[in-house]
Amino acid sequence: MGRSILLTGDAGYIGSHLTPLLLERENIFRNADIARGLGNDFGDIRGESFDVVIHLAAHSSVTKSLADPDECLDNNAFKLIPFLRNNDIGKLVFTSTGGAIYGEKHFAKEEDASWNGCISPYGQSKYLAEQIIRRLHPNHTILRLGNVYGGDDEGRLELAAHARFRKDNPIVVYGGEQTRDFIHVDVVCEAILAAVYSDVVGTFNIGSGFETRVTDLAETEGRVRCVPVRYAKARPGEIVNVSLDITKAQKAGLL
Repeated sequence: MGRSILLTGDAGYIGSHLTPLLLERENIFRNADIARGLGNDFGDIRGESFDVVIHLAAHSSVTKSLADPDECLDNNAFKLIPFLRNNDIGKLVFTSTGGAIYGEKHFAKEEDASWNGCISPYGQSKYLAEQIIRRLHPNHTILRLGNVYGGDDEGRLELAAHARFRKDNPIVVYGGEQTRDFIHVDVVCEAILAAVYSDVVGTFNIGSGFETRVTDLAETEGRVRCVPVRYAKARPGEIVNVSLDITKAQKAGLL
């Protein structure tokens, strides 16, 4: 019989890719939608016992966080407090962000994160969530993800650059100077599973270890599809340059 695992955000982009992989390994698997009628709001879960919690549920849009910062901070950070206090949890695996928590950094190390580097409420919410987890639940693995792409992204609320550029006509690039550390969703899922099935504790960057110019992606896709590329003003709250140092994750066996 498998362990009791709670996956929040199972219907989301990463969660929908992770769920079948978990089901292959576990006989007992629960998520926030089906676990004994617990409902969708993980902050309301009380009196439950889980061997492992994989917490993916989040408001993940930088743009929407600027429009409604209070909701973003509440959902991504403050609801963790009653959830962690009111349930018996073995290990917590939490997905944070490497793209919004460091500020302008090339090959950022885990210790480079700071409040001042978070220029959007989304980044701030993940930074606060990490502090809450470290204070309330020592048995944790925090994974700071690069820009996740690939797989089935049709239901994703905010498409990654790869997905947008495959569909747009013309292809629109906001800014034009950005570099990103893109990481495939399958690699992210394997990193999450590695965290679940290991004793690794701490905070780790999960990325490719490479910087990719967004302009290069757009121009390449434009040539392949024979569609024009247009440039627009950079959107507020977005970092220009970010890439992740993944040495620590590699040494821990997460990548």
